[in-house]
Amino acid sequence: MPDDQDDQQVTDDQKPDPTTASSEEDSGDVTDTSEQTTGDQSASQACQSDEQNSLESAGTSGQTSEEQGTSELSESDKRSLQDLMADPTDTQTETPTPAKTKAGDCSGLESDPRGFAKAVADNYISTEFNRMPANVAKNGISCWPSKAGGTVSDFCYLRYEDGWSVIVSLVNVPDYAQARAIKPEMKQRCTYDYDCTASGTLSFTRRRCDN
Repeated sequence: MPDDQDDQQVTDDQKPDPTTASSEEDSGDVTDTSEQTTGDQSASQACQSDEQNSLESAGTSGQTSEEQGTSELSESDKRSLQDLMADPTDTQTETPTPAKTKAGDCSGLESDPRGFAKAVADNYISTEFNRMPANVAKNGISCWPSKAGGTVSDFCYLRYEDGWSVIVSLVNVPDYAQARAIKPEMKQRCTYDYDCTASGTLSFTRRRCDN
């Protein structure tokens, strides 16, 4: 009988302590939960970072082409573009056509060559070719004085995102403005009278178009 009691005591000693086992299991659970929480936080932070980058990218792509800058053309390119707008019937001896009296005040728009040229080019594309003008390409507007040493930009070249490129001459402002597309292929040159409403909206009237 004493031997049986000793065997029973040894068996009981080999059994794990319920209190200790429960504590170890709880500790393991806590570790797993902590690791999972850290992983969730990292994933959440990465997600938030991706969303922020997407918003920043969307904000950048939402900028208008005019806000993104202008392109610089070489002097030879400028001269070539101006030559494409030259009227072979014009002569130096002709008396300049007097500017027509306008109902509205266009001076504010005329003082912004880039904005004014874009309005002329957009009107040219929409009315002559029944096309909705695309956005101007990034760095897609270049304006310069038509005469050496000039201080006022009266020639502009605009490149659109759909591949169209238009030359605009403001040389004869405030009398008239001219536009001509050279891409995707050479188009006719058109001359427009223009006026402004009391609210400052430009309106154009075709004077003529020629090749």
